Amino acid sequence: EEKFENVKALRSELGQQLTEAELRRANLAVELKQKVDSAFKPLCVVNFKVDNTVLQDNTMGLGFRRTMQLDHMKANDPIAPWDSIVSGQRVNDDWVQVAREKFLPMRIRGCPVLVGADGGSRPVSRGKTPRS
Repeated sequence: EEKFENVKALRSELGQQLTEAELRRANLAVELKQKVDSAFKPLCVVNFKVDNTVLQDNTMGLGFRRTMQLDHMKANDPIAPWDSIVSGQRVNDDWVQVAREKFLPMRIRGCPVLVGADGGSRPVSRGKTPRS
């Protein structure tokens, strides 16, 4: 609805009336442009150290999640061993995506478990999976 109103306001300023079909086409064009723009944003892959210094957990490593929810993993899912380096795209302040349907949390119980690793970031093209 908001997109319709933005297009309607623009056309109104130009002194033109829109039909419902024109509104739908304009809205679809705006949505398509947004999808194309986001699809071609360059990815930035960053290296992280899987760190157990603060958490002090008695496990072998940090479990990969299938989604960005802490409980979305199973016992037989792979882990990133403590002190290893993983490469991935930071999705937000809480999650890093290392592959399709493969996420790691930045914190567990408030403790940082992924910390920046030397080497910085590097751009990659879409369609390639970051490697660890």
